[in-house]
Amino acid sequence: MLHRRAVLAALSSALAAAMAPASVFAGTNVTRREQFSALLGHSFRFATSAGDTVVAKLVSVDEGPQCSELEQFSVAFEGESITEDRYEARHPDFGKLNITLIRSGPPGSKRNRHRAYFSNFA
Repeated sequence: MLHRRAVLAALSSALAAAMAPASVFAGTNVTRREQFSALLGHSFRFATSAGDTVVAKLVSVDEGPQCSELEQFSVAFEGESITEDRYEARHPDFGKLNITLIRSGPPGSKRNRHRAYFSNFA
């Protein structure tokens, strides 16, 4: 079950995704989840509000609750400098996307993993 914080992050990511500029996937019937899945293992650049850039690798794309009218999923990124924040994610094959990352994983974990939640109309 998604927590309130995750739902709000998903809504903001969905809104940003709807307004995102075209990528190499533009004009195709590829879903946002399929776009991320195609880039599993790739590094993304994340621009911070302060103008810094950090790099993190896409390490998983996971299905969310099933709903016939929504495409629900989450993605996880790992990287040394990534923190819980709102970013502009960039990838040459994906384009740009405003995304909110939330710390994921057990407290004290040595892996710096952050997750974004998506809920898009199908």
